[in-house]
Parts: sequence; C-alpha cells; structure tokens
Amino acid sequence: MKVVTFTLILSLAGLTGCGEAETPPPASASGQQLFDHHCAGCHRPQGTGNFLKGIPANALTDMDVDDIVSLIRNGDVSKPKMPAFPELSRYQAERIVLHMWQLRKELIERYNQQ
Repeated sequence: MKVVTFTLILSLAGLTGCGEAETPPPASASGQQLFDHHCAGCHRPQGTGNFLKGIPANALTDMDVDDIVSLIRNGDVSKPKMPAFPELSRYQAERIVLHMWQLRKELIERYNQQ
C-alpha cells in the first residue's frame, strides 16, 4: 500500500508540469531569480536541460537574444512543450537571457577545467 501511495504522489507531481513557485518574483527581480522561477523547473538551475524528456540545454542555445525573448514571451508552435510567459516584459525576458549567457560561460569553464 505504501508503494502505491508513493507512486500516486509522484504521478500527481509529474502532472503539474515543470513547476513554478506559487508567488512570481517581482518585476525588479534579477535574471537568475526570473530564470529560477520560470525556467529552472524544466531546464534545470544550470540550464543543462533534460535530454531524456526532450528538454534542451537552454544555456547552450544558438538562438539570438531577440528570438529567445520572443520564445519566452510568445511561445512557438514548433516547440509545444515550451510555455509562453506573456506576463514578462521584454526587459525581464532579456534579463533571463543574460543569465542564460552566464550559465553558458560557467558550463564552458567547467568543461575546459576537465
């Protein structure tokens, strides 16, 4: 019975999507805070994604800033798993992108140290 209950809890948790904190960060939040709230649940805090779930490593994207901002704010029918966040301003989305570039820099530095 305990295994069934545990499995049910995990299944319900999986139905909630990638997850967001209940209270959104303020408009003045940093790029990291915005990323952590809107993106990290799926793309992981380091931006490395989840290959097995088909979630790309957004820290390693080759998209330009305008395309990423548009994707964040408007979504894209070719990326149906990616939710849109129209409540974010362009400036907030740009802060997320700047944080993604910082994550990229850190990933590259870690890779080069190996």
